[in-house]
Amino acid sequence: RDNGIGVSGVAPGVRVQPLRALGKCGGYTSDVLAAMRWAAGGDVPGVPANPTPAKVINLSLGSIDPCSAADQETIDFVRARGVTVVVATGNEDSPVSTSSPANCRGVIAVSATARNGSRASYSNYGESVGQVTLSAPGGDASRDSRILSTYNSGTRSPAAPTYSNLQGTSMATPHVSAAAALAYSLGATTADEVKNLLTAAVQPFPTGVGDACTVVRCGAGILDLSRLVVAGPPDAPINVTALAGDESASISWAEPERNGGAPITSYVATAQPGGSMCTTATTSCVISGLANGTTYSVSVTATNAAGLTSSASLAVSVTPQFPAVVPGAVTDITVKWRGFGRSLVAVLRWSPPVIGDATEYRARIARVGGSYGSWSYVTAPVIRATDLRPGRAYRVQIQAGNDAGWGPASVIRLQP
Repeated sequence: RDNGIGVSGVAPGVRVQPLRALGKCGGYTSDVLAAMRWAAGGDVPGVPANPTPAKVINLSLGSIDPCSAADQETIDFVRARGVTVVVATGNEDSPVSTSSPANCRGVIAVSATARNGSRASYSNYGESVGQVTLSAPGGDASRDSRILSTYNSGTRSPAAPTYSNLQGTSMATPHVSAAAALAYSLGATTADEVKNLLTAAVQPFPTGVGDACTVVRCGAGILDLSRLVVAGPPDAPINVTALAGDESASISWAEPERNGGAPITSYVATAQPGGSMCTTATTSCVISGLANGTTYSVSVTATNAAGLTSSASLAVSVTPQFPAVVPGAVTDITVKWRGFGRSLVAVLRWSPPVIGDATEYRARIARVGGSYGSWSYVTAPVIRATDLRPGRAYRVQIQAGNDAGWGPASVIRLQP
């Protein structure tokens, strides 16, 4: 608590259960793992049961080793009991993949930042997204200042409590452990929920500083407790549209106006009847396996980092269709003459093409040896050529078309 002396705690009112697993000369990994089990309420031979199991385990420690089977087994054990494990990434200015237990699955791995938000010069770092979970202030005397921390004045044995300016990922990690405790007090019940809340409660890394952090090197951002909120469901996606395809539909939408206090992590578009769906982290996807000619209602649901979904989904209708095919040539063109004297009319009829569904036709005429005139368009397979003169030869081009384009021209010669 803030007692007006030294520094105030990050999580006032949260109880702390200190467990000593290492001595002044170090100790054994087995002792650390036993302490973790006991902290989570597990059984440790020869030790009384823990009457007040912890919800957060802070490990400001590590070694240059791969994650061992024993490490991972213990972490899995405590996580199964709803406990969050927060681990310092280490102070070797090296890849976090070399530091155990920060390189184990299921932990919250914490790197350190300096006062200006840059990566602390000593802090271990990630080489791919997810190796470091997030960062917190760890101090850096080479750049600005250290972290004022609780300490003990003894040099060979415990003496009076005091304060000391320290630096390291061991300073950054307790900030995050305290935030994890607050997350539980706000209603989180699992380690995954806590992690989602913490990675959403960050401020972005500053740019324009030396050794600037990125999400790869330093995690989701710098811990910002003002952004730690209990997430609710997001609003529904907006502006949902659907474009029909062949046995498919392309669905797109805009992000919800409010994400419920946690980043949107996924969307699911579902078509009914049938329940065919597509899942994506972006704002569009394609639903496959639909029946052409069937009308579907499509809904889109958003899920945020807290695992909560939109309370309602907007719906649109779409009818998949066979894709249009460019028609083939018209066939069986026939001509009937009408009129008399010096002005005749030719009535041309034809059969629709065998390939492709024609939705319209066009024709144009020219005197043999001359240029074609403009196209005339019709929707039925019949057209009239007028003002034809006896004794002259003409040629007529006819094409079938649809949304895919115009097919090859069929040509007939006319001789009134």
